[in-house]
Amino acid sequence: MSTLLQNRTIHIFKTNIHDQPDVNAIASALNNLPGILKWNVAIDDCDKILRIESTQTEPDEYIDLVKTLGYSCEELTF
Repeated sequence: MSTLLQNRTIHIFKTNIHDQPDVNAIASALNNLPGILKWNVAIDDCDKILRIESTQTEPDEYIDLVKTLGYSCEELTF
């Protein structure tokens, strides 16, 4: 799911990022991607939601990055 807000897009993904060590494993990669304004993972949610707020409208780069790091990642659509 992507929502556009004042030149910002919120991307919401279902992942298998289970705990804080997993979050730490993706942190530097996400922190170094241009266009990401902020991100978080709801590890307590059953879908392990990764939420990315960015200036980019397309989610493919984020999905590819998370998958490259060994985790599943699929965009949620409503």
